[in-house]
Amino acid sequence: MGHKKLVLSLFVTFCISLVCQASSSGESIGNRARSYIGSRTWLYAGSHVTGANTNKCNIFVADVLKEENCPAPNRHLWYSPIGAREWENSNSEYLSNSRCWERCYNPVKGDVIATGGHVGIVSGDRKTTSASASANPAGLIVENDWGFRSGQNPTCWRYRHYSSGC
Repeated sequence: MGHKKLVLSLFVTFCISLVCQASSSGESIGNRARSYIGSRTWLYAGSHVTGANTNKCNIFVADVLKEENCPAPNRHLWYSPIGAREWENSNSEYLSNSRCWERCYNPVKGDVIATGGHVGIVSGDRKTTSASASANPAGLIVENDWGFRSGQNPTCWRYRHYSSGC
């Protein structure tokens, strides 16, 4: 990423974080994600935000975080949430350089979890809620043990709940 784009992205994240409510918690983020189980809003074939025939797991995560007043990193000034691979990147400049997000190693409810090009929200003990991949014909929001399965090595990020802007 170019230096100017990174600075701009960090500035936008900072500005968004100024309006972020400190009252959001991992519990409320996880519960919000769970409230969408069975929803078809983020269908692979649907047109929500990115158009038809695209995976929308990153859009689901960004939408849930936005509803909880937590700044999800964007690639541009307008609504363009980072992708699943960026959430998976343990050295992500979007996340590592943000005072709103910290890498975590023992995921708890409300953490963002990513591996294998997919991203979701931890919604319970060894449970993740996410927009199912295109391989799932139902295309629903699901809760399962994805990210906690044997052989998976996910990257997890925790939203910081400080009153200093996050």
